[in-house]
Amino acid sequence: MRSTRKESHRAFKKPYYLLGAVALFMNPALLVAQEAEEQEIEEVVVTGSFIRNSQFTNSSPVVTISQDDIQNSGASSFGEYLRDLPYMENIDTVASILDSGDGRQDSNSARFNLRGLGTESTLTLVDGRRAVNEGAVSALLPGIAQRSVEILTDGGAALYGSDAVAGVANLIPYKEYDGVKGRVYYKRDGEGGTENYTAEMMAGRTFSNGLNWVGAIEYSKRTPLLVSERPKYQEYYNQDSAYGNPGSFRNRFYTSFYQDPSCGTFNDGNEDISQPNAYPSGLPDGNDCRLFFGEWQDYGRLSNNVTVFNNFNFQVTDWLTLEFQASHNRRDSNWITSPSSLLFTNTSSLPIASSHPANPFGTTVYPYRWRPFAKIGTRPSQISDSGSLENSSAYQAESYKFGGTFDIVGTTWVGESWIGYQEEYADYHVTGIRLSKMQRALAGEGGPNTDEYFNPFGSADPRSPFYVAGVTDNSQELVDWLLDDVTYRNEWNRLKYFDLILNGELFEVPSGVVKAAVGGQIRSHKEFDVGSTKLNPLTRDEDNLYVTATAPLEPREDRESGVRAIFAELEVPVIEGVGIKAAVRHEEFYNIGFSATKPKVSLLWEPLDTLSIRASYGESFLAPRASQLRPLAKDVCTPVRSGTDPLTNLPLEGADSCTSGNPSLRAEESEIINIGFTWLPSGALDGLRLSVDYQEIEYIDRIDSLASAEVTRRELNRYLSANNLTADQFDASNPTDAAAGIAWALANPNELITRDATGAVTDIYRAPINLSSQFVEGMDIRLSYNFELEDLGNFTASIGGNYYTRWDYAPDEFIGLINGRGLQNAPTNLAPPLPKYKANASLSWYRGDHSASMTVRHIAKVKFDQEADDLTLNYEAFAPNYIRPITKVDARYSYSFDAFDTESRLTVGIQNLFDRDAQRLPQYGGLETRIDDPFGRQFYMSVDFEL
Repeated sequence: MRSTRKESHRAFKKPYYLLGAVALFMNPALLVAQEAEEQEIEEVVVTGSFIRNSQFTNSSPVVTISQDDIQNSGASSFGEYLRDLPYMENIDTVASILDSGDGRQDSNSARFNLRGLGTESTLTLVDGRRAVNEGAVSALLPGIAQRSVEILTDGGAALYGSDAVAGVANLIPYKEYDGVKGRVYYKRDGEGGTENYTAEMMAGRTFSNGLNWVGAIEYSKRTPLLVSERPKYQEYYNQDSAYGNPGSFRNRFYTSFYQDPSCGTFNDGNEDISQPNAYPSGLPDGNDCRLFFGEWQDYGRLSNNVTVFNNFNFQVTDWLTLEFQASHNRRDSNWITSPSSLLFTNTSSLPIASSHPANPFGTTVYPYRWRPFAKIGTRPSQISDSGSLENSSAYQAESYKFGGTFDIVGTTWVGESWIGYQEEYADYHVTGIRLSKMQRALAGEGGPNTDEYFNPFGSADPRSPFYVAGVTDNSQELVDWLLDDVTYRNEWNRLKYFDLILNGELFEVPSGVVKAAVGGQIRSHKEFDVGSTKLNPLTRDEDNLYVTATAPLEPREDRESGVRAIFAELEVPVIEGVGIKAAVRHEEFYNIGFSATKPKVSLLWEPLDTLSIRASYGESFLAPRASQLRPLAKDVCTPVRSGTDPLTNLPLEGADSCTSGNPSLRAEESEIINIGFTWLPSGALDGLRLSVDYQEIEYIDRIDSLASAEVTRRELNRYLSANNLTADQFDASNPTDAAAGIAWALANPNELITRDATGAVTDIYRAPINLSSQFVEGMDIRLSYNFELEDLGNFTASIGGNYYTRWDYAPDEFIGLINGRGLQNAPTNLAPPLPKYKANASLSWYRGDHSASMTVRHIAKVKFDQEADDLTLNYEAFAPNYIRPITKVDARYSYSFDAFDTESRLTVGIQNLFDRDAQRLPQYGGLETRIDDPFGRQFYMSVDFEL
């Protein structure tokens, strides 16, 4: 791995030669360039620099998205708009994906994910300041108050600090507005399965005393879409589990296993897995009884969202303006799941005695692969008619910013200073089961009167041939008594900061004015330790059926990451039309013992008034979170239920698999090279704009937490690397190889694995580690052309796309690079599905009060690479070689009119005009939800008005 990194690092230095070549090439071109006619152009600050300038483009690639762009797309939220940007990957707009794939998807938490490098790798700003509530970009500002979004795509740690690895996204609100405007929006799919509603309003006033106020509020609602409402995908959904009811059981010593005799005995007429309640008595599979759970998943979750925003700015004097900004958000989200969870822990504490009236085995048994409730028998009252259980979460956030801008009188320098306070937290309301209640119920002491047996077997259902009325059934009172409603706080974060930034002119040189910006920041990010394993009342009482009762609970500990930072930025006009920017930032994380200094240098050459050529090199980093740096120790443990150690061939069953911290973490780091140009020709091609950027990214020391099997697989890779072996040269089933593996493992201990004297694994620590690397090369192209056709009106044609020439990743430090480009990347969470290219093309028309547009979105095919074990049972033959290209067409029409002295606009549109269906795939979700969706054709309508 080290040699790979060095080779890649040398390759990344090659663009320095390109920077030099560009500089040498410029001089003769400048001699023939015509001088531009001088004109007054306002200097502004654009994301990616703190220095004001008046160039028509920036030395770093910045994409600006206007409010009209979002509204004309027909997207119900900004998160939905992000999904269709060619340079974004795996945006969370569809739920019900059980793969990790860079973040669990819940359909309500879309975040920026530039180049597929991870949601944590793009720094999200609101009005230039960090946002602690970046987990759902649509909740940061009311859409109507969002003037624009600027996305810097070549990293920004030299200016903004940690987290700006892949880039920076800045949501810019309205700060001045006179009047009132509002918007109502409605969208539904063609089958009527899900609907979106939005109502928002913004008002503003400029007072004669210099005070400006802008306030906005947005309410949005999304109704759920269940997998059962899309039976064609439910059929292909990999929805079978070895854990069900009927289930399987074992004796005390794991030497004998028993399948529930009711398994598979009453499925007649319910064998279609595309329909709810398929295989109610399960499907026999060896000692197991398989359960089908597709109807208990969702594609779109019920969500209610309210966001309020206020901004006040007051011009105190000619040189001082003060500003106060506040925003509040509450998002309620409901999700459905199975009526009870898999039981991994505490099974040895749940004996079902031979005297139990429903025990069919004649001996004491224990649950093995089983869950308390599924599709059979009497189910708790909390269960819906569909048989699913509904849980809910309430996310709340508040943000305050106060400060202002000021001129340093008598100079060209201006400054700004801000203090901010932000807080966000999440409260969960779920249903749980107490271990003590289940123990009592299995012993015949359950229910309100403490005198009932709970029957864990399939004979609890009247359809079972082993059902005995009044003996094997469970009463409604008993099953309701077993469940507890639990509310607890699962997340709680707080951010405080102080910023001071100065920028202005230093001195004049023959080619122009040298400008600079300097500043500093103090910030504190506190993670309150209120995870479910701490404040869930059942776990706190050591009485949670699903958490090991004897697992030690760490004392509550809040963890804080305090940062002190300084930065400087310099803009030097080398010769006329040529400028260089250089920036450097030093950040010290003073209470976690980490610091970093990162530079960025960029070049902007304007050989013509209409042509700008840019190049940049920058380094960025992502510091580990304070909670990740907690000690290496057992947090929450579950027993490993099956599998063998790939190094020693010894069984893993019974080993403790525990979450943990890791105080040895390093920061994630990246290097980004960008070379591009923007061309705005005049004359016959006036109205044309072309931007092209080529980018190389090296991203190393990625932090990830491995699953149990991945920890042991990494140990095998470590052994192979240390002994110069390939995977083909080692076979753990060979006693000689296994003995060598045992000897090596005992002589070279791994901090993530504890072994006994025989080499058998006793403990696995699923701690975060600096695991992987990613290497990306690609190109962005954006082309637009505005033109007029006599009386037909004005037209704008545009096309934008992203093309990857390389997207490689190293799964761990002991393995070479793996190509992810053009693949689904199903076996890994280190890369999302990566089409080689994406492209959007649109044509817009404007004439008087009428406007319309049509957009075509295209995604290239990707190779289907799901592993055999992850294919839907009995649907393996339907696995394709490729996921077909995706092409969808959207259409919109708008009409502007006056009504009651109000400027109004009515918009109607269709997304997925030709009702293209997502390709059915025999995998989790029934389709690839990270690049496609099951919504089909969708119709929307909006009304905008302005007073």
